[in-house]
Amino acid sequence: MRGLTCVGDIVTDFSPIIGTGASKFAFEANVGGTGANCAVAAARLGLDTLLVGCLGDDFMGQYAREVLDGSGVDTSLLNTSYGACTSHNFISLDNGDRSFTFAIQGSAYPELVITDECARQLLRTRMLYISGVNFAHEPLNATSRKLIDTARAAGVPMSIDFNYRLALYGSEENYRSLLLPLLPEFQIVKGSREDFRILFGSDNLKDVAADILARGPKLVVMTADHLGVAYATRSAYGEIPAVYSSVVDTTGAGDTLMGALLAQLDSHGGIEKINDDALRASVEYANVAAGIATQTLGAIPSMPTAADVAELLDELDQLNSCAETKVA
Repeated sequence: MRGLTCVGDIVTDFSPIIGTGASKFAFEANVGGTGANCAVAAARLGLDTLLVGCLGDDFMGQYAREVLDGSGVDTSLLNTSYGACTSHNFISLDNGDRSFTFAIQGSAYPELVITDECARQLLRTRMLYISGVNFAHEPLNATSRKLIDTARAAGVPMSIDFNYRLALYGSEENYRSLLLPLLPEFQIVKGSREDFRILFGSDNLKDVAADILARGPKLVVMTADHLGVAYATRSAYGEIPAVYSSVVDTTGAGDTLMGALLAQLDSHGGIEKINDDALRASVEYANVAAGIATQTLGAIPSMPTAADVAELLDELDQLNSCAETKVA
């Protein structure tokens, strides 16, 4: 049984080329997408991970397979939509913060359809991850809901990253109507400050954690940009500051945090078995992984290995020890 199955989008990210003197409309192409990013982040940190999504029958689809395979992700159940292009989006950066321009019409992103046998295969896992972008278009919406039903019946724990994108959902009202009824299905829910503001009316996790947990989730995680990350369970609440005060590119940082967190939770036997101290350490680990991912351009190219995270954690421990010594 594998550790994680990710179901979500695989896209071509066109990231701006910075500092070359080129036009602001000069871009480089990287493999990305919330589903792909989460899968790669978890796989690079040692978790046996399967990715399920849909690629176009084009050179970028082939390239995406190569990148995912090279990152240690199991791509055996990826679909190909013949006659469709691999989905893509253009990324704009403003002081490291990103915005997206999606090209969805005629693309492979929403075309994922799976058979019952495929569903049984991909649910041989200790955790199912669903991206929040999955519910914006058919048939991916129906496919994702079918998987949720099947996973619930099989007793497979589920996680979701809300991933609000106006270009996909059209309005905040539509997004809420599609996502909020699904909350009881997921043991782990994660989102950005914007996601929480839209879904729950507040980007202060302390204000909304009790309400969210009462609906069924066991762990709620909110990324807070330069402020770091906050998390809540029924027995614990924590806030962890960002590792770096300045960033190069936040694209994929939230996905990196999610993948790293799921890998850490799995190493402790899952959300049902982890204690409060180990949970905080797991969130701190994921926060460091996400911090590393903000220091270079692109999502997947910037994602760390376990050795990278261990090295930075060691450096931070040494800095904290020095600071404590000076105070003493």
